[in-house]
Order: sequence, then C-alpha cells, then structure tokens
Amino acid sequence: FAADKIVERGPEERAAVYERLCAEMDRQRAASATSGIHEFLVSDRTFHSITLEAAQNTILTDFYASLRDRQMRMIGASTIHDAQRINSIVDEHRAIADALHTGTIDQAHQAIDTHLASTMRSLGLIGTAT
Repeated sequence: FAADKIVERGPEERAAVYERLCAEMDRQRAASATSGIHEFLVSDRTFHSITLEAAQNTILTDFYASLRDRQMRMIGASTIHDAQRINSIVDEHRAIADALHTGTIDQAHQAIDTHLASTMRSLGLIGTAT
C-alpha cells in the first residue's frame, strides 16, 4: 500500500523519499560498522516510518509506531542469530528504495516481499528454501 502511494505521488515525491531513505541506509551501515545495534534498530524503524509517512496514512503510521518496541526486539533477535543479518537488511532496504525511486511498483512489491520473507526466516517464523 505505502509503496503504491509513494509511486503515485510522482517523481519529485519519490526523489524526496529516496533521499531520506538513503540517509537512513547510510546511518544503518555506519551503525553496523561500529556494532551500534541500538542505533541500527532506531534507524531501521525510521526507514520503515519514512515510507508509511510518505503514504500519508495516519492510521497505518500510528499502528506501526505502536509496534516500536516489539519490532526492535524482533530485529535485535534476528541479528543475534545471524551476524550477516544487518548487511542483508540494508541490502533489502536498498532494493526497496531503488524501486521506489524509479517508480517501478512491481519491483518495489518484490523487494518488499523479499524483505518480509527474509525477516520471517531470520526469526524462524518460516523455513528456509532448500
């Protein structure tokens, strides 16, 4: 939903959202390089909030905000079990941001699906592909 709304708003809005997402991905990489897990978690949450806020859906934005503590615990747990998880998350975020920036909604949906599935796998909520 949020991806569709961002793409529909046109190239200027997409560029503004992309710039904000890139700043958060830079922050995530910096936190990863210094083992700043808390800083990474805050930035991860901000990355997701940017897309929801850009969609201008206050109900969804408020609901997501209410999940803050749970999300931070879940992502923190996934990074404990997989040392490369932070890098994977940033790469997945890059794919989402790039697709939103170019306005390719099918790619955005695929990148979001990949990110969600990867997160669910890292939390043990779904099995790994064989």
